[in-house]
Amino acid sequence: QAILARGGGLGLQQPDHMALVAPGPCSFGHLAKPGRLGRLASRQCSTDSSGSDMEPLQIVGRSLSPAPPAQEEAVLQHIDRTPEESRVLGISIAFLASGFLAEVDRLFGEGADPDYHELNPVILYGPDARGAGFSCPRDGLPGCSYVDALDPEHTGPANVMLSWCWGYKVRTVVSSLSRWCERTGRDPEQTFVWQCAVCCNQYRVEEKKANGESEPFEVFEDIFETRVHATMHVLALLDPWDNPLYIGRMWCIFEFWKAMNTEDCTLEVILPEAEELRFKDALSSDGMKAMWKAFETLRIQDAQASVEADRLNILRLVDPGAQSIEELEESSLCAVLNREVMQRLQAWCVDTAAAYAESQVSAGDALSQTGLFAGNLLMEAADFERAEAILTASRESMEALGVQDSQGYLVVLRHEAQLLNLKGRHQEADELISRVLEGLQGDAMARNTERLHAMLARRFEFPKALCVAGETADLRGQLASAVDLFGRARSAFEVAGAVGAHGHTHLLTVLAGCLCRQGRHDEAEEALAECAEVLNDDSCVTPEHGEVLKALGRCRFCQGRHSEAADLFAEARRAFEDTGATRSVSFCILLQLMGSCLLEQDRFDEAKASFDEASVLFEDIGATERLEYQVLPLFYGFAHLREGCLAEAMELFQKARDVIEAAGTTGTPEYGRLLLAIGKCQLQQGCGEEAMELFNGAKAAFEAAGAENAFAHQMLLGA
Repeated sequence: QAILARGGGLGLQQPDHMALVAPGPCSFGHLAKPGRLGRLASRQCSTDSSGSDMEPLQIVGRSLSPAPPAQEEAVLQHIDRTPEESRVLGISIAFLASGFLAEVDRLFGEGADPDYHELNPVILYGPDARGAGFSCPRDGLPGCSYVDALDPEHTGPANVMLSWCWGYKVRTVVSSLSRWCERTGRDPEQTFVWQCAVCCNQYRVEEKKANGESEPFEVFEDIFETRVHATMHVLALLDPWDNPLYIGRMWCIFEFWKAMNTEDCTLEVILPEAEELRFKDALSSDGMKAMWKAFETLRIQDAQASVEADRLNILRLVDPGAQSIEELEESSLCAVLNREVMQRLQAWCVDTAAAYAESQVSAGDALSQTGLFAGNLLMEAADFERAEAILTASRESMEALGVQDSQGYLVVLRHEAQLLNLKGRHQEADELISRVLEGLQGDAMARNTERLHAMLARRFEFPKALCVAGETADLRGQLASAVDLFGRARSAFEVAGAVGAHGHTHLLTVLAGCLCRQGRHDEAEEALAECAEVLNDDSCVTPEHGEVLKALGRCRFCQGRHSEAADLFAEARRAFEDTGATRSVSFCILLQLMGSCLLEQDRFDEAKASFDEASVLFEDIGATERLEYQVLPLFYGFAHLREGCLAEAMELFQKARDVIEAAGTTGTPEYGRLLLAIGKCQLQQGCGEEAMELFNGAKAAFEAAGAENAFAHQMLLGA
């Protein structure tokens, strides 16, 4: 029991851990029948329709009203339950919502909502608490847990654990559990939750605290592991959603991570009803940035624990090799834990938003903005299939309503074009975004009955659509056209008064990348400096910071400044990892760039490993139609070429050439680089005439892309 107290910090009334379940098989058949404890202790629990007070607890005909300690000890009643059964006993969520809250009303006042620190000395231990008249089935000593003192009809083997904080309000916890049962179709009468406050014996906790005693951490570690495996279903309760106490408590973070990494363990995140509404509003207005703000402080090294020794021991469990507090603070394994927990919480955010959007669309609310925001979230999370389903359903619903000339319809089309670009289907994206621009610039909007509203909406949508059109042209290798579209988008953002907004900073980043591909590095860095200035004014770190660092690193790399580029790429990777944004097309491209930089530093094995990581991620997120994925053999070929393995290099180069030509993307700087590389191979093999033909083809590719100033083009002229 004291070990359980350590886990939740109960000894100092600062607990932060989920319900733990004891190891060992046990049978509950004899507890299944109501009234099993009747011969030992009978209880009459009743409330009228208005929720009046419960009848006093009766034990062998005696009320559990206050009595002198000596008398209590003389008549302690035994509970017919084994220690193993007691340790895994849960309380029904139905009873929490009825009898438990009625008891709170009786003892604290009608409608009172204490937190569990306030509740503890009144209801969970002491001479008036339920467990005062019983001997504990776990150790035979006076006083038992709240759950042990209940009638068996309200208890059973725990089938779910609650990961939570004692600072939460009672009604917040109970209502959240009840809503979870309702939402998931569970019977609250048969759903038994293990919550440390009511399932730990608080009498022992207080005794241990008073005596200053503690258990060895190794003992707790063993019991923690076995109890996690016993229930295999964890509910993590966040409150408030955007600044949860939960992620500031070390045990909560650690438990969440352990549940994530326990095979077959179900881990769910739940919110109070009011927080659920706030969550949906925040995602609708701020999108992914709302999530980054909510979880940016998550860092297990900074989290609090009631017992300092527990804090250090948990960190050492995460990184057994760390030899000092300083090493733990900078531990790469702790960083991995932080990243995994953050990504799981972000995935929950995206999934919750998407599920809500799907329900809205299914209900026929096609004009709701929810579907657009959810689609955007899913795109950023690289869940392309689900994003496509939501956007397609929204568009088809609008078409069925005949609102193709509306602003909302064009916005859906723009999102669909963005999705197509992410998946590498740039020709389709080009056709779609052309329709959007035509609609925004044509007379369709003028026919809208709310003409003024339409004009104002167009003002903010137009620069976003131009930006997507520019990205599409850039991805198709039409760099000159892309730069022109980006320039128009930049002016449109200024007219709309949206300079510094998310869409504007994104525009500056993609513009810089396009300028870099053309070899216009000074202009690219000017755009990035403007973008960085805006981002630095925002205290919230987002993947956009990583995007800017990646783009700046590419500029330095293309200028042959490889050491500077490597440092910038490393910073970019940290930014992506710290914001949980490593599952994205952008991160794939970063890995590719890092590999290219490593090649230039003759670190061939590391370069190949980076290319491997990029390849796996491209395939995992379903972006294999992207040009960057298709030209990966080119980069492996560069590695073999630098190692002097000409035959292997030529084989890979030819493979990349076949893929690019089949995709029709020969008018790109990447194709020019490929022909240049093949030409070098031919030249080294003494095939000068063939090499010259390839060099001329490369020159034509660079010129077609408007990349005459690119570094590779200058190398070509030298060759």
